[in-house]
Amino acid sequence: MSLLQLIYDDLKLKFINYEINFYETFIWFKYTFEKNIIIFEIYAFNSIDATCENTLESYTDELFDILNTLDYLDQYEIPTNAIDILISNKFDSSGFDDTQEFELDNKIKKDYLYKELLLKIKDPLKDIEFFSFGETKHPKPHILEQQKLYDKTFDARYINSAKPKGLRDLRGTDEIIQKCIESGSGFDFIMNCIINYIEINNSRIIGIYCRSGHHRSVAVVELLKKHIYVNAKIKHLDINK
Repeated sequence: MSLLQLIYDDLKLKFINYEINFYETFIWFKYTFEKNIIIFEIYAFNSIDATCENTLESYTDELFDILNTLDYLDQYEIPTNAIDILISNKFDSSGFDDTQEFELDNKIKKDYLYKELLLKIKDPLKDIEFFSFGETKHPKPHILEQQKLYDKTFDARYINSAKPKGLRDLRGTDEIIQKCIESGSGFDFIMNCIINYIEINNSRIIGIYCRSGHHRSVAVVELLKKHIYVNAKIKHLDINK
């Protein structure tokens, strides 16, 4: 499988509600936020053109600067993360999709997922700590791992869901945010990644981050304690910053 195909698959996982077109030599992707439209053309993991269709403003140079900060990721993951960071910087969408609105009555139940995850757990009462934080408010996650602050960090920015009303006044400790996150694309994937890593490596200190440390990372930590590691100690470093 080509690197461009892997990039395409990774983009589809993150931006599930958007049409992403894969051509022979590049990927074309249109992102819409309210009245803003950004056109992305991806030629390689380190070559992305981005233009605002409304104003014709180019974001290519800004994207290039972001790409250069993501060398700790696998190459196929870099474009998705760079685009997500650019969008967050421009619109502060916080990983919630403005093209649809989430209603708590329409919540998706994840009982099947938690049952599958619990089958992987050797000791649900194990001594473990989970921390949530905002990626923009701390050193890069790989540096935090090198400094032994965490056994491993996980990127909750991959989760993308519908947007609830009053998002800015809500946090990942609120039920409606947790249900949004559970229903989002990428949630099952990241939960499996976290559990697999903990159980294989007997990890004790795990960091989970999103852009601001308000919603996605907080909700994932809360749900891990609620459904999987019930004796876990949790701390939200940036929930009110």
